[in-house]
Amino acid sequence: MKFSEANKKKDVHTEEWIVIILSVIFAYLINKVFLSLTNSTSITASLVVLIASMSIFSITYYYGKDKLQQRLKSKK
Repeated sequence: MKFSEANKKKDVHTEEWIVIILSVIFAYLINKVFLSLTNSTSITASLVVLIASMSIFSITYYYGKDKLQQRLKSKK
């Protein structure tokens, strides 16, 4: 029983790190697009875009994951 719980915690921890890494990559790409479109050199604007895009990615990921799990449960 304890092994199963430890394995589940490890899976959740791994998923969290994957989401963080993917959100950083997404934020970096969005920031590159923002900087190329605006020709801005503002550090503050760049940080705002980075933080906002990371938040949007992680919120969308978890929302989509919950919706998918609900659909799978309802089809069973």
